[in-house]
Amino acid sequence: MLHHISFAVNDPLHAAEVVAELWQGRAVPFPYHLGSYIALSLDQYGTAIEFMPKGTVLKPGASVEEPVQFSDSNPKDCGLNKI
Repeated sequence: MLHHISFAVNDPLHAAEVVAELWQGRAVPFPYHLGSYIALSLDQYGTAIEFMPKGTVLKPGASVEEPVQFSDSNPKDCGLNKI
């Protein structure tokens, strides 16, 4: 059972609309990150998929009030150069 997952894609609005149509749900702007959208299944479990612009990096937040931070892609920040 899928409840909530996030993907970075080239066209967040289109991706959210396609998934929402398959689910017979809704696609709406994701309020916490400009340019991101969320597909809502409107089921009893609250199943949702977030679609963010490709290159968006999620980082742990500094506090409970800010559990996650969003930033643009930067190889120095995404951990790829630390292997």
